[in-house]
Amino acid sequence: MSLSIIPAIFFVTLMVLSSFDKLAEEPKKPLWSTKKTMKKPVGMVERKKSDQDTIFSYITSKYKKVSVEDAKKIAKNLVDYGKKYNLDPKFAAAVIARESGFKKDAVSVTGAKGLGQIKDFNYKDLKIKDPFNINQNVDGTIQYLKKMIKKWNENEDSIVVEKAGGNKDVEKKPVAKEDHLKLALASYYKGFTAVKKTGVDPKTKEYVEDILSYYNDIIHSEKK
Repeated sequence: MSLSIIPAIFFVTLMVLSSFDKLAEEPKKPLWSTKKTMKKPVGMVERKKSDQDTIFSYITSKYKKVSVEDAKKIAKNLVDYGKKYNLDPKFAAAVIARESGFKKDAVSVTGAKGLGQIKDFNYKDLKIKDPFNINQNVDGTIQYLKKMIKKWNENEDSIVVEKAGGNKDVEKKPVAKEDHLKLALASYYKGFTAVKKTGVDPKTKEYVEDILSYYNDIIHSEKK
């Protein structure tokens, strides 16, 4: 099975990676996005939309069932813990969008709880006492996501992949650096050890593509 994600969203992955571990800064986005040439109004001051404003606007425009109060708390916590753990808060927001649709009281059929759909056995390591608490769950979600990214950045082993031509047999290939972020997302969903041993199955690949698509939507919403 190929680890490549559709080319159309490859640039999104590069944008996310640029925010990790003090790499290149995110490119500035134009304030004026109209197709027609337009002069800025006299006295207008250019101001980049903050991450917190971007995330809040995205939640309130796309997820109408989430209260304004909860949207504000989620956006603020994503930014605060994103700074603490050096992770793009918009990327973490994309994970939460896929996991729970920003519903703080979400519970999956497998028992995962809260915004980041965290399993009970992770609570102790992530210092979660109440998985439905926005602060604790966002903290835990970003911690766990960062942990998966770090594991793959430090990993020098090979990973199981399908052979070319759809052959059911598998082989092991070295992990390419550009695949680390995608594998981190796969590991958030499936578990680090499981991904290392069995690779990325179609369902997990779809999960990864969904998150990159959500991230792309959030990035584009900055311009609105």
